[in-house]
Amino acid sequence: MVKRQDSKGVTALRRKSLNGAWHLAGEDPTGKTIDIEAHVPGVVHWDLERAGIIPNPFLADNENKVQWVARHDWTYTKRFRASPETAAGRHVELVFEGLDTVAEITLNTRHIARTDNMFVPHRLDVKGVLAAGENVLEVRFLSPVEEGLALHRKYREVTLRPADNPRPYLRKAQYSFGWDWGPEIATSGIWRGVHVETWQSARIESVYWRTLAADAVSAVVAVTVWCRGSGKVKSEAYLASGGRKYPVTLSRVKAAGGFAFEGTVTVKRPRLWWPAGHGAQPLYDAAVVLREGGGVIDSREEKIGIRTVALVRRRDKEGKSFTIAVNGREIFCKGANWIPADSYLPRITRRDYREWVRLAARANMNMLRVWGGGIYESPDFYRACDRYGLMVWQDFPFACSHYPDGKWFYEKVRREAVLAVKALRNHPSLVIWCGNNENQWLLDPPVGGRAIYHRLLPRLAKTLDPQRPYWPSSPYGGSDPNSQTHGDRHNWQVWSKWVDYRAYTKDRGRFLSEFGFQAPPPMESVADFGPLDTLHPQHPLFEHHNKQPEGPERLARFLAADFPPTKGIEEFVHLTQLVQAEAIKTGVLHWRSRQPVTSGALYWQLNDCWPVCSWSAADYRRRPKALWFYTRRFFAPVAVRVAELDDGISAWVINDSPVTTAGRLRLESVTFDGKVKARVEKRVRVKPGGVAKIGPLTRVRLAVDDPAGVLLPATLVPVGKRAVRDTAFLLLPKHLRLPEPGLKWRVQAVGSRLALRITAKRLAYGVFLRLPETDARFSDNFLTLLPGEIATVTVTGAALKPREAARRLQVRWVRV
Repeated sequence: MVKRQDSKGVTALRRKSLNGAWHLAGEDPTGKTIDIEAHVPGVVHWDLERAGIIPNPFLADNENKVQWVARHDWTYTKRFRASPETAAGRHVELVFEGLDTVAEITLNTRHIARTDNMFVPHRLDVKGVLAAGENVLEVRFLSPVEEGLALHRKYREVTLRPADNPRPYLRKAQYSFGWDWGPEIATSGIWRGVHVETWQSARIESVYWRTLAADAVSAVVAVTVWCRGSGKVKSEAYLASGGRKYPVTLSRVKAAGGFAFEGTVTVKRPRLWWPAGHGAQPLYDAAVVLREGGGVIDSREEKIGIRTVALVRRRDKEGKSFTIAVNGREIFCKGANWIPADSYLPRITRRDYREWVRLAARANMNMLRVWGGGIYESPDFYRACDRYGLMVWQDFPFACSHYPDGKWFYEKVRREAVLAVKALRNHPSLVIWCGNNENQWLLDPPVGGRAIYHRLLPRLAKTLDPQRPYWPSSPYGGSDPNSQTHGDRHNWQVWSKWVDYRAYTKDRGRFLSEFGFQAPPPMESVADFGPLDTLHPQHPLFEHHNKQPEGPERLARFLAADFPPTKGIEEFVHLTQLVQAEAIKTGVLHWRSRQPVTSGALYWQLNDCWPVCSWSAADYRRRPKALWFYTRRFFAPVAVRVAELDDGISAWVINDSPVTTAGRLRLESVTFDGKVKARVEKRVRVKPGGVAKIGPLTRVRLAVDDPAGVLLPATLVPVGKRAVRDTAFLLLPKHLRLPEPGLKWRVQAVGSRLALRITAKRLAYGVFLRLPETDARFSDNFLTLLPGEIATVTVTGAALKPREAARRLQVRWVRV
């Protein structure tokens, strides 16, 4: 680690944190004064909740009881002391890393700034204002609702939908005004850190590391260091990995507003960064130092990856490809969309980000799309993606709306985009910039904001980050904004347009960046909706926790399509989660079996921001739904698909791994009590990125004379590896004669974990395991067990002895 140090009269850059305890003042709806302790980073709602002034808006219908908060102004106050050395510095700056959103800032009674963009840091010159000794800092947040409506009355550039939702006028996380999966909690607050920074001659403004070329033999890495200030300053930079150090020779050059250093270094036999499933994710220590008079006056240290990235657009018989290539290798992108993980953004910890990204990696994902209605995420999110090999598709934060086209807004976005690109471009995980979410498609013709997505943002991306591709919108396909032949595609005919999920198999999109299917969260989160003893799917509190118009009705419609009527809330949750998982599996395996023509499947969505019925794979507290367990299987590097389509029954082997897979692909028809009626086998050898197939075959060829009592397992038995399997029914589950499976289980202790061994005498479909009132996590769940099959599931976090775990274990399966 490089340390800043004073030497020969040179003073290093110094920071004094102002995080921690503040005071918050405002008024309640009756006009009564509120004056409470607050915490920074934080938001007003969180402070009021901790003080007992508002209820937890995530529980029951408490969201409705806190709407007044967003219509009031709030003032944060901090008293702090500054040393004489700090106050006397040549440059004294007050740095807010994030203010949500419209704020008036006063230091020692002097107004120093007004801010109106939560996405950017604010660096304010307070030389001559900051006092040696006692200081009083006030940040007054104006109501985001009232300020947004005032902007609308002033400019009238956008039609508001609904009429009292002014979100397009504010550079604020759009989801905070409510979405079809999220509550309306329009926060205010100092949501990221704040500090006083003092420096003398110069400081580092930004550092840009980029890979110019790379292969297994060598890589050329460039760095540019932009500085503010002046003086006889020198800079050093180096990369380090595995005990080896690669110094960069830097040259000083002129730059707007200061000066810069730039240089390149050649790394022999580089350790290349790869997406998950395609190789390792080695990270190099990258350090930059500013020196003056022999002392270090500023430094930057981070971890970078050596890799190249490109968007491959190649004409073919179906249109034009849309494929991400890393280090020259074309990658099928497997993943999900990411939304902010909490309605109170400062509540998301570094551990939360790490565990969310790890959850995605464990599900065999290799990409997360940071959706445009949220934020530029915390550095902790991108660092976790760097570490676990999750590529990031980064939307700029515009979503589902026209946006103002006036110069006032354009310039605000320009500054925001410059700072955002500079802040994120060193992360190897970030592979593509995208202008917005659905503004071209839903709002065709996209009048408001078009200059931003098609002129401003691509120009800035090309200038500031030329090594990464830029895409104007998602979805976007040129003349058809949601094309099946060009660009990326969102499929919302299924679910939102009431179409059955089996229609996914007709979709020939090139890159599916959104598609989804809803389900409730696990019962532990359903308990947040209301009392479980009275809760049911049509209960007002249950419906309150589904924010999509007619979302509860869709749950009922699609459940009825596959299963008979349910008995009680627990069976409803079990079966709707199963329908969701089967739906997404159907789409993903269809698109994977089309590779390389289709080159990506990112479902909506990985996570939630509160307890809710939504499209997520895991709930607000990271409890997996059935979809997460299915995802581990259908996103596995080598996967099998079996399906009956219009032309017959087929089985596929899909290989995303970087090595060839070989073995026997076996397609069978099996009765529910285990009798094999027919079997077809084929030796396969599937290259990386390839697909092999059996079929199409007729029902007659597979001896299917009673489809209500037959399962189709397709199994790859690879050489020296575990078998991979998929299964399919020939009828809807409600039309099957599913037997009582005769399940038996045994629990044993294995170190600090439990091992659950479960067997089935006859077919068991949708086997769900639960240990209520514990923090148990299962290594697998929502199982399909063939007759005579044994499955072993590892259980962690239960804090139970085997006998007690066996007694309390709840096991559900599909009964029709």
